[in-house]
Amino acid sequence: MGMQVRASGAMAARRVGMALLMLACVSIGARSSAGPTPLVLPAPNPWVAETKSPRPGIPNDPLDGPITKLCGGGVDASLTTVATELAQVLAIRGELPDAQEIDWRQRKAGNPHVWPRTWGARIDGGTLDRTALLQDVKTWLGKSAPKVRCGVALYRTGKGADAKEALAVIAVTPLADLVAIPTKAKAGAWIDLDAVLLGDVDKGQVILLPPSGAPKTILSTTTSGTPTHVTARFAVGNAGRWVVQVLAEDASGPRPVLEAEVYAGVDPPLAPPSAAVPGEADGEGAKNPKDALLLRLNGARAAEKLKPLVIDATLAKVAQAHAEAMMKKHLLGHDVGDGDPAARVAETGTKWKLLGENVAKAKTDLGAHRAIYASPSHRSNLLEGRFTKVGIGVAVDAKTGELWVTQMYGG
Repeated sequence: MGMQVRASGAMAARRVGMALLMLACVSIGARSSAGPTPLVLPAPNPWVAETKSPRPGIPNDPLDGPITKLCGGGVDASLTTVATELAQVLAIRGELPDAQEIDWRQRKAGNPHVWPRTWGARIDGGTLDRTALLQDVKTWLGKSAPKVRCGVALYRTGKGADAKEALAVIAVTPLADLVAIPTKAKAGAWIDLDAVLLGDVDKGQVILLPPSGAPKTILSTTTSGTPTHVTARFAVGNAGRWVVQVLAEDASGPRPVLEAEVYAGVDPPLAPPSAAVPGEADGEGAKNPKDALLLRLNGARAAEKLKPLVIDATLAKVAQAHAEAMMKKHLLGHDVGDGDPAARVAETGTKWKLLGENVAKAKTDLGAHRAIYASPSHRSNLLEGRFTKVGIGVAVDAKTGELWVTQMYGG
């Protein structure tokens, strides 16, 4: 179905690069001490009226110019809004937000892109070294620099010994852009979606997540011209939060490329969402990440009154081999040179009526479960009633401790 990247991380030696939390699915550091005076985050910016991209912008501060020039895709105004909020959080909390909060801030600013990468630097009682920051951001962006769109912002607060200064950068590599859709609508309204694929992906598909229940694929059309458009029309029938996700295929398989939220008959939330998702408590106390992921997966299914999945030895073997292949290649996807999911399962000589696969990279199994559940396309596999078996593979990076996860579903 698709792939999603989120970023999360914590301060390390006053500079922090957010570690990517990656996802894909298919269906065939240290915190700085607080000052003596408690500081409160400024009120968040309000939700914009529309989600769309691009939103061309300029740096908030001319001093940010050299850093923004590193971003070959230019400055995006909505990302600058997000960067401003991230710099505030970093200055006051001493660390960057988690993946869910970053996602909320992106959607609130009307930015539909996925795979955000965030970086930050902070200093107490002084001024950040702009020359060092420029080199650090250049290294952080690496080979992606020519294509990324960025938002960059500096935030200062306090005086004297209580002064804090932080710089935040958020970058995305856009594979598609979105014609404006509203962030608020009346319950029952029809929404027209038009996504423009930017050349490195094709074969568009649209997934819709209603306020409750499982996601569903909605009828969409992909044009054959250049640029390619993915169009769809859907109704937000019930009051609540609706999430629409556009998927497309790149060299490693299907992945999400855009995501937007529409609030039907209700106001969007003015605070970040709670981190907890269905099923996560079921994995507490598990002996290992595989057991925890299975317990959490089935806990999420139980919340929707679905039958639990049972481990299948063959699917587990295929899943483990793919998790190890992804870690070895340091590449998240459904085909990292070892074949797509159908081909890998076919090699075992077993046959299934329906196969599905979710893959993720995260710091913990809990982080992987939360991100999988949050993505409409991943949740489609997680809550697919026709699946009866599952195989779970986890490869642990010995250097970083990060988990490369594969969930292979069969029915």
